Amino acid sequence: MTSVHRLDDPRIFQKECRTLAAAGYDVVLVGTGSSYTVDDGVRVKTVPLPATRLERMTRVLWRLYRLADAEAADIYHFHDPELLVMAWIMKARGRNVIFDAHEDLPAQILGKDWIPASYRRSVVRLVALSEKASLRILDHVIAADPTIAARFPPSKTVIVQNFPRTAEFQSADAPAYGTRAPVVAYVGGVSRMRGVEEMVRAIGRVSPELDARLVLAGSLDPASLLDELDGVPGWDRTAYLGWQGPEQLRQLLSSARVGLVTLHPLPNYLTAFPTKLFEYMAAGIPVVASDFPLWRQIVTDAQCGFLVDPMNPSAIAEAVEFLLRHPSEAQLMGERGRNAACSKYDWKTQGEKLVRVYEDVLQGAEA
Repeated sequence: MTSVHRLDDPRIFQKECRTLAAAGYDVVLVGTGSSYTVDDGVRVKTVPLPATRLERMTRVLWRLYRLADAEAADIYHFHDPELLVMAWIMKARGRNVIFDAHEDLPAQILGKDWIPASYRRSVVRLVALSEKASLRILDHVIAADPTIAARFPPSKTVIVQNFPRTAEFQSADAPAYGTRAPVVAYVGGVSRMRGVEEMVRAIGRVSPELDARLVLAGSLDPASLLDELDGVPGWDRTAYLGWQGPEQLRQLLSSARVGLVTLHPLPNYLTAFPTKLFEYMAAGIPVVASDFPLWRQIVTDAQCGFLVDPMNPSAIAEAVEFLLRHPSEAQLMGERGRNAACSKYDWKTQGEKLVRVYEDVLQGAEA
């Protein structure tokens, strides 16, 4: 169940739902949006998208609850903190409940622009208390990385990381790396905190003779951001594609020369395992990433790209320009990244852990 994420969310639908369906579970995804075709054995039930956050947290929650309750499922798997109130109701009705913690929520709240700065720490305390209270009734917690897992009891927490299905990033018809156009790609949420302005300024500082283009693929936050970026130097060399489905993203990465993941040094990013970094590695393209301690270890161990100060467009541009001017070295970095992704950062092992969580919850319910 989700009230926040898209129906085709990479973690929820593409990985977890599909994995559970392949393991023999009757999987129903309950969320917001328009009607959705059954895919890979996953049924989808929806309510209309809310117009406001308040509507999402009130009327939409009630509608989602009614859809989910009608399924009389053996397990209810919640993906958003605002759904924890529903978990209490389900547990009171004798249902098994799992909470999937995608983010270090207290750290994430501190960076939420739509929450007044003077209220953020109070909201953090309220959220932390809500999570702590909910632990009493949760059968299991699934955490997206070790930092998130540390906030929950080890006895009922399993880490299921958001690694890519690396085999899906192999394309037999992908152009040879050395023949590709000088495309620099960024996939994921497009926002100031995720470094979009610095990326645009960086592409504007790459030597014009290289004819480099920045391609952004992801949802805008806020929607007015395009207007704000229109006057930023480098925007004339930038293409914004909007939200792209999994196949479109794979096509973009299979034709790109460089992948950017230059998020700002905010608390929830510093300790996060960035999905897009592993997707770039799986696609076999070199990366230019923020120089955070955790990311430094991943990129340095794999020798798959450059680490930069994400707040410095000139540093980003310098790394990009080196990779575009040295395609043989860039290709080797991409190949090393792909090898590391396949051997260490593949979804298969994480999917196996997810299935074991479901088995454990059901066995516990039968005991």
